[in-house]
Amino acid sequence: MADDDVTRFAIKSELPSLKQMGRFQVFSNHSLQNGNVKKARTVHQDVLPKKAHVSAPFISQLPQLPNGCEITSLTMLLQQAGIDVNKMTLARKMKKVPFVDDGYHGNPNIGFVGNMYHGAPGFAVYHGPVASLAREYLGSRVVDLTGQSWDMVEKQLAGGRRRLVITSVNFYPVPESAWQTWHTAQGDMRITFKEHSVLLTGYDDKHVYFNNPLLSQGNTAVNKQNFIKAWSQLGKQAVSYKSLPVFKRSKDSAKQAALVRNPLATAMQQLYVESNSSSKIER
Repeated sequence: MADDDVTRFAIKSELPSLKQMGRFQVFSNHSLQNGNVKKARTVHQDVLPKKAHVSAPFISQLPQLPNGCEITSLTMLLQQAGIDVNKMTLARKMKKVPFVDDGYHGNPNIGFVGNMYHGAPGFAVYHGPVASLAREYLGSRVVDLTGQSWDMVEKQLAGGRRRLVITSVNFYPVPESAWQTWHTAQGDMRITFKEHSVLLTGYDDKHVYFNNPLLSQGNTAVNKQNFIKAWSQLGKQAVSYKSLPVFKRSKDSAKQAALVRNPLATAMQQLYVESNSSSKIER
């Protein structure tokens, strides 16, 4: 993206109110003590809306990527962020590790384990490699929120940002019998083949909404509490991105942009303003 597309100079006038932003302020009264004014105390508190829903493109992982739920969910996330990329390109670029090598299983925190396509066995990839690949397209806009609370998930959704999350394939807590211990080169870890990845698109009091790449259409709704429990079991993994700020051009924005690109012009303009101010004072 060009610098001109990022730089805007007149901030949008219709800024949302604190109430619209889901944020309020409490101010304490000023008081005098020994002739000194005590500063006002400001308290910020987030108030999340009871429900939120955002649109997102739907992409199925089938038939090409039977083990590629994370890659396909990432594709939907990037496309929503305005990136023109497809799931097969991301599948090729994702770092991979062998399913088994020299007696050790692959580690999904290092790369995709095994085969993402048909044929040889494959498992999954976790948030770290997913976020790293996303940064190749979105840079510092990528946010890895793994380990944070579900409130942070809802805060992102309420702000219009989608989130790739890793949960269970049936969106229900995984029973103990479905877990196993893998010996990896980095140490032992518990894994389950019931792992799955989706793109979150909304929530309300009782449901979570998402695009499930195993289906043929988006906006699936499931029980919220069961979903959160399964997501927590898989390490509260979540990857999102920061939206670009929205600005509105003013009448003089073109002139201002030219001045910013030309430091000498900026200095000359400042000198002109100062000289005129001095002249007015002398008169």
